[in-house]
Amino acid sequence: MLSKKIFLFFLFAFISSAYAVDKNCALTTNEELMAFFQKNRFMIQATAGDGYAGSWLDYDKNKDVVFVLALVKPAQLDESFYCRSRMRVVYVNNTYAYLEEVNKKVVEAVSSREISGVYGVNIDVHSNSVFVYAREDKFQEINAWLKKEKKKNKILSLFAI
Repeated sequence: MLSKKIFLFFLFAFISSAYAVDKNCALTTNEELMAFFQKNRFMIQATAGDGYAGSWLDYDKNKDVVFVLALVKPAQLDESFYCRSRMRVVYVNNTYAYLEEVNKKVVEAVSSREISGVYGVNIDVHSNSVFVYAREDKFQEINAWLKKEKKKNKILSLFAI
């Protein structure tokens, strides 16, 4: 009889603590969450390891902040962290390191004048791609270079110009 009471006590304590965590998540303000994400961004990236593909803030249907973590493969993250930060995980094809590599190749090609007419290059983690902004009269030249690089170096298959 005593062991049954002890079991029920621990079960009740466990359920109560789980409820308290959920309740605390619901009471956290957007400002507190945004500060939490900013403070812990690099820790989250490190935890995701080589599967990290980027992260950004988004909003859910209730206009509450949601931290979106893009991964190319599952990562071991603490479950309490998911609740506490209202995190959503999405799976994509390209790691952030790979996007940086592609971005660097385009910047080097512009710097060495291998291609011209490029206004800017940036990584867009939300679309998991690299954007290349260029003059309209240079589109064909840049697209040809991108196709050549894709075959030669297997760089990113999706570019937006």
